[in-house]
Amino acid sequence: MVPPGPYCPSLTINAFALNDLYGRIPGDIEAKFEQVDKQRVFKRFQAFVKGKDVDELEIIASLHYLRQTGVSEKDAKSRAEAKQERFTREKVEQMWQEMETQGLV
Repeated sequence: MVPPGPYCPSLTINAFALNDLYGRIPGDIEAKFEQVDKQRVFKRFQAFVKGKDVDELEIIASLHYLRQTGVSEKDAKSRAEAKQERFTREKVEQMWQEMETQGLV
């Protein structure tokens, strides 16, 4: 059995807590970064995650984390798929391809 992939309970708790607040933030307020390149990266990130469901985001976060820690592509995909029974090989591969297109892996 492959051990579950990375998971941060405190980050998840905070994300769900902020999710309720997000809808109450006026639409004309926008995150601004002091460095233009950071702002550009953030905008790309926002566009990339828009419309993704919770499972897709969890797969993406796991794949990204695993690659950042030096895990091979094959092992990262295998561990992400094994993390949750509902994560199919096809869905993991789809998320990998999307991340690859964006230069995230």
